[in-house]
Amino acid sequence: MAVKIIRNGKLDLSLLHRLEKKPGLYDPGDFIFWTDPYISSHVLEAHLDPLSDDASRRAETIEKTLRFISDRYPPETHPRLLDLGCGPGLYASQFHDAGYHVTGIDFSPVSIRYAKENARKSRREITYLNIDYREWKAEEDSCEIIVMIFGDFCVLDPGSRKKLLANIRRALSPGGVFLFDVFTEMYLPYPDERAWYTMLRDGFWHSGKNLVLEIKHRYPEKSVHLNRYLIITEDGTVRSCNLWHRWFERAEIREYLQQEGFTVEAMWADLAGTPLKPSPEWIGIAAIPRV
Repeated sequence: MAVKIIRNGKLDLSLLHRLEKKPGLYDPGDFIFWTDPYISSHVLEAHLDPLSDDASRRAETIEKTLRFISDRYPPETHPRLLDLGCGPGLYASQFHDAGYHVTGIDFSPVSIRYAKENARKSRREITYLNIDYREWKAEEDSCEIIVMIFGDFCVLDPGSRKKLLANIRRALSPGGVFLFDVFTEMYLPYPDERAWYTMLRDGFWHSGKNLVLEIKHRYPEKSVHLNRYLIITEDGTVRSCNLWHRWFERAEIREYLQQEGFTVEAMWADLAGTPLKPSPEWIGIAAIPRV
């Protein structure tokens, strides 16, 4: 819940100091990053920037990923494709053009609205659903490929990951494949870094004047990293946003998937098929349900 740090006309720096402290594991913070109307519009801008890797990967990386997946799992043998966390449909559009029957799911109303309008204008027959994929109710044998791209798997809490994998197993038809990527500890910034910056208007986090404090925390016993943001507005209101990141190493993710009923078919350094090297920042994974 948002709090005020101005008490009797003065800054309550003790309260602000407490807000900076390490929160409990998977504490959700004060608002949902993906659905906040103002912030999600800026996330959409980042998605659509072809030169940025902030929200979606760059256009050339998306194209390489599409070519690799469509060569290895062509639409002739894997026709129905589900894109979890599809955002504004950058991958979904290209999968459609390659010949797949595509459904995209995303939590952000802003992104899904853009994706639907773009599909309408371009006359692409893509089904877009504005739902939280943690609450997605999978239909049995409903697709041959499920993709989850750019680390979405790593932002989930353990219970949500387990539930999602059970749904993916249910949705995949015989011979189907789950393609996703995870980051390793090498990808994440160092813990306990702190930064602050001010915006006078139209910033990422707020439309008016604001001060943002960013703190990074590690929970090494759980392989979890937190980016915590405190957004302070002129009236002294403070809202917190916690972005959680669970990192994996290759042996660990292989064992984890085994426990959840999957077999790892292949691993790469990304979903464009780049060969793995020692100490990668990313791992791309093809997992198939065990019969």
